[in-house]
Amino acid sequence: MKKLKITLAFLLASLLMMSTGCLTTVIKSKKKAADKSKEQKSGQKSADDDDADPDDADSDGKKKGDKDSIEMKKEFGTYTISGEWVEVKSQSMAPDIFTYCLKGNEDSQTPPNNIVVRHDKNQYSKDQHVDFSAAILQQIKGQAASYGGEAHMEGYGEINGCMVYQFVYECDPYCVQWYFCGEKEYVMVGMTIFDEEESKKDNIREVAQALVDSFVWAE
Repeated sequence: MKKLKITLAFLLASLLMMSTGCLTTVIKSKKKAADKSKEQKSGQKSADDDDADPDDADSDGKKKGDKDSIEMKKEFGTYTISGEWVEVKSQSMAPDIFTYCLKGNEDSQTPPNNIVVRHDKNQYSKDQHVDFSAAILQQIKGQAASYGGEAHMEGYGEINGCMVYQFVYECDPYCVQWYFCGEKEYVMVGMTIFDEEESKKDNIREVAQALVDSFVWAE
């Protein structure tokens, strides 16, 4: 994967609704993403397994696999989330914004480590992903400076056939974002870590990466 230095902090307020902190995104190289995806799949039941019940879905579009992961089916696409993580209904805005945290932290008095998935429209086609990333960069520069932190593009590459850009925001809280470039639309996955010690217990980095590796656009 190629790496470039860039600065970031796009859609901060609206994306990280559980907090007043910043958001950002990370991408693995195509090889690492593929390896991670294989590891993830080995620990979950595929929706195509013969013994899987195709009707085993709840009203939120969840398809249940094993206890370790749940497939989330949204209007814009599908992705998996750890079975230990739950959607925070009060911080989600269906059908385009969904916020997740470790089960039991939904009503925390302080912002918990969390992951946000957001879908939105834009003016860029799939082939204009470079222009899209440049537009994000322009907004990122000022946002990063306002938080007294530094941000950069960590890398880019394809995941499940879609071009994805990864950004890291070195600030407090620590943030990472992945942008999936669609046809005049995008999906942003944002990971925000408020408590590094807690991140060792909630495994947010692994949970976020598995979610990113599993994302597929709706047909």
